[in-house]
Amino acid sequence: LDQLCSAFIARGVRKLRLTGGEPLVRRGIMDLIRDLSRHLKSGALDELTMTTNGSQLATYADDLARLGLYLEPFGGGAICVRETPAILGACDPAALVKDIADELANEGASRSLQEKIEAILSRIACHGSIRSGRRMNGEEMNALLREMEATPHSGQCNHGRPTYVELKLADVEKLFGRR
Repeated sequence: LDQLCSAFIARGVRKLRLTGGEPLVRRGIMDLIRDLSRHLKSGALDELTMTTNGSQLATYADDLARLGLYLEPFGGGAICVRETPAILGACDPAALVKDIADELANEGASRSLQEKIEAILSRIACHGSIRSGRRMNGEEMNALLREMEATPHSGQCNHGRPTYVELKLADVEKLFGRR
């Protein structure tokens, strides 16, 4: 199928639609989608769509769009992925939609996209944090403390580790051998 689809793409076909029952459960379909996505990345293909349980995805289209996943019904139960959340980088849109469709079918709700985005934002937040040993001037320290005061749950990072430790004067004196 990859060779056949690639031959059509080489002859100028810009949109492919995979149909025929429920292809998501067919053996090897995800490998085919992953392999064909190279044509999307190269720009040789504008759209790669497949038939799936689009009714559930359509129900949640507005929620998914708020997260950056733009889907459109494509007829016959097919879904066209127009955009994926930029923060996910180069992702496999077919696998992402399959995960969400599976969650919707099994649980009636999907958290996978939101969880993926939140995990990435957590990593970004930690990578941008002020690290131990970094020298800060008084103005930077005050700004950081004011920002922490205004931020809910600022006493711990996204991984649950404390961001500060409160020491009483007696504790500091013990550390320096004065008590």
